Amino acid sequence: MSAVNEAERLSQVVLGSLEEDASADQLARRAYRSRAQFFRVFGAMIEETPAAMRRRLLLERAAWQLGRTHQSITEIAFDAHYGSLEAFTRAFCRAFKISPSLYRRMGATHFHLPAPNAIHFCAPASASEGENMDSVRHFRGSRIVSRPEAAGARAWPDRRPTGPAAQ
Repeated sequence: MSAVNEAERLSQVVLGSLEEDASADQLARRAYRSRAQFFRVFGAMIEETPAAMRRRLLLERAAWQLGRTHQSITEIAFDAHYGSLEAFTRAFCRAFKISPSLYRRMGATHFHLPAPNAIHFCAPASASEGENMDSVRHFRGSRIVSRPEAAGARAWPDRRPTGPAAQ
């Protein structure tokens, strides 16, 4: 199996866990690896721990929901697998440097957080597509992997230019 295919498969394990509260042991089992091996290989290939990537994608999805839905902040917090509104607010403020309620009132539209691997939550193009498709495109190739069971979550690479030419 090529490194790109393996990296896609490992990232799909995390992307597939966004709709449920999955433990590190469950993620490792889904990747058919021991917990230690899963974390070591995932970190080396994806450049982020599975837990950090999962938290970041859940916060990006929450930010998108805050800006574009009428769900209550508490519902969004529980949807992002936080045990309380206070814990969600602290994590959101730490990540976005603004409270969830102020983010919503400002009508903010930016919801991507810095990511070493350029995998981000990407909103559905349309409501009907968002209900039926979850895709990820990342790494050097342009492979697309679909998960129809996820509702509205997609991850796309951050294709902003980097280096001296980008400045």
